Amino acid sequence: MGPIDPVRDTFEWRLCSLALAADLPILAICKGAQLLNVVAGGTMVQDINAAVAEPIQHQQRAPGW
Repeated sequence: MGPIDPVRDTFEWRLCSLALAADLPILAICKGAQLLNVVAGGTMVQDINAAVAEPIQHQQRAPGW
């Protein structure tokens, strides 16, 4: 979780809704995939560690090189 931008979120929600309604292809990466999921009627779990007994590793811990 990090900072939110309500203006951007509202814009992206509306844009995604219009694209879905027009049956346009959508490329969604990271937050975009989460947004697409929710706009299309899916669910969102904000705290995976609290909701899942044995979650998979979400963030890379290996050295960046």
